[in-house]
Amino acid sequence: AGTLKNGHRVHGGIALKHALRVKAAEYWLILGEVDEALRELDALPKRTWNHPWPLRVRLAAVNAVRELNCQGHVE
Repeated sequence: AGTLKNGHRVHGGIALKHALRVKAAEYWLILGEVDEALRELDALPKRTWNHPWPLRVRLAAVNAVRELNCQGHVE
């Protein structure tokens, strides 16, 4: 479980409400819904964008977009 920081639950160095968005983005990627994943990540405050976890998920989403674009050009 996370610890309290400034009255907010913290998970892995980011507030719980932001961690929930990152987790939602991960699940959207698993479901193949890259646009939804990026929407979740875009809703995060900019100060969290460089945190390793959201950054890793964002990179996975960008790579998924690239793969989809490459598949479209091959077919």
